[in-house]
Amino acid sequence: YLGAVRAFQNPMLDLLHKRHAPLVVSLLSTLFTAERPTVPVADAHAEVGTALDELRAAGYEEGLPTAHARDLCRQWADAGWLVRQVLDDDVEVYRLSAHAVGALEVAGRAGGARARVSRSRVRTLLDAVERLAQDADPDVLVRMARLDAEIARLRAELAELQRTGTVEEVDEEQLLEEAENVLHLVRELPADFARVAESIKAMQRDVVTALRQDERPTGEVLREYLERGEHVMESTAEGRAFAGALRLIGDAQRLDELSGRLDVVLQHPFTRRLLPQQRGELRDVVRRIEQGLDQVFTAQREASYVITAQVRNHDPLRD
Repeated sequence: YLGAVRAFQNPMLDLLHKRHAPLVVSLLSTLFTAERPTVPVADAHAEVGTALDELRAAGYEEGLPTAHARDLCRQWADAGWLVRQVLDDDVEVYRLSAHAVGALEVAGRAGGARARVSRSRVRTLLDAVERLAQDADPDVLVRMARLDAEIARLRAELAELQRTGTVEEVDEEQLLEEAENVLHLVRELPADFARVAESIKAMQRDVVTALRQDERPTGEVLREYLERGEHVMESTAEGRAFAGALRLIGDAQRLDELSGRLDVVLQHPFTRRLLPQQRGELRDVVRRIEQGLDQVFTAQREASYVITAQVRNHDPLRD
């Protein structure tokens, strides 16, 4: 019970639990998209105000809050659903927090098609368990046997293609299942990237607070905190996990290959059976990854800069 109480204190579940949750979800979903991950503060206030006016004109006055749009956005920021930041051109913007991204994803899943137990989803699970077992098993002979079996399977598949000259077609229902599984995985990415960036921000605040309270002489403090500033990515569990993911998606060639494969998928006739929003999500996969990478790297650079600046401003009179 106490665990459930703590869970509902999390800003993500708190957002979905509020009286005006449908309004918050709809407005945030409208404001922030894959093409528009950040919104200038003034624009956000204006657009939320316009949306509220339109809802009142449509007869939804009773279910709407009375606060001004600017005050609503500030409330959402205080609640942990929006993050304010200043860009390089000194423009102050809002972006969704990891909690808000997660809440929008939950609401979207509940309001859309339910995930099905499909061949594609089960295969994803089996592949993940197989990879986990392989990585966890240090037995060289077992690993060699697995590789031999995989090589034999691939040779048999190649021989069949050389013999027939044709690729066995996959029916559209299976392709739809696999596309839905891809979309399910992709929708979790924005929240994952945001959590990494926010964990780095939290680490930055903790380090700066600890530095200000550190009573040791500057000479002792300098090396330790500068090193922490240079290695902010390794300072959190989320950052260390992200570093592993970066090896898979961190270079332009891999992203170009991913984009090319998605183009192949989108050219297939089965995609006509997808909703326009689903096709748009598939087109935006690479863009979402690039935006997530930029969000994390920006947080990393800012944390390194702030920590280094604080170290250099450490009171020398303590020496």
